[in-house]
Amino acid sequence: MLRRIFQVMHALTAKMESSDHRLVTGNLDSREQSLFYAMDINSQKHSVKVALTCLQLAASYPLADRKLLVRAALLHDIGKQRGDLTTLDRIIFVITGKLFPRLSKALAKQGNGFSRQKLQHAFFVLEAHPVLGRQKAAAVGVEPQILELIARHHTPQVPGEPLELTILRNADDLN
Repeated sequence: MLRRIFQVMHALTAKMESSDHRLVTGNLDSREQSLFYAMDINSQKHSVKVALTCLQLAASYPLADRKLLVRAALLHDIGKQRGDLTTLDRIIFVITGKLFPRLSKALAKQGNGFSRQKLQHAFFVLEAHPVLGRQKAAAVGVEPQILELIARHHTPQVPGEPLELTILRNADDLN
């Protein structure tokens, strides 16, 4: 619970620093940067934190592909575009998902609009962002390994999955 409170505080004060921008421009090409910067500031900052956490976690795994991890971490939430979500939408989604998971899935409907429709769209984006992100990344030619990491970063762990997926998933959970 305390972690969630810190997440809300970070979301309300999120700011991209010059070092964050250098991480993005140093690891993503111009097409990928366009996808990254189409996210809201909260998602951008979160993705930077996930990338840095991936590097910390990868220090324990010499076989982990650090470059792949950083790129995947920066792109993992590109299915969440600026304007799709508010911080309040995210809070409602997390609470609803914990207390009423079936209601959360039922509310997730694609569309846009006001009030209930806007919240339904936000729930849809939060549920479907791995698939939406994979589609966006594929459209600009991102390599298949990263597409897989984007698409599967919220799926349950299975034996034999790439080490980088496990690290990405853990880093995302920590942030």
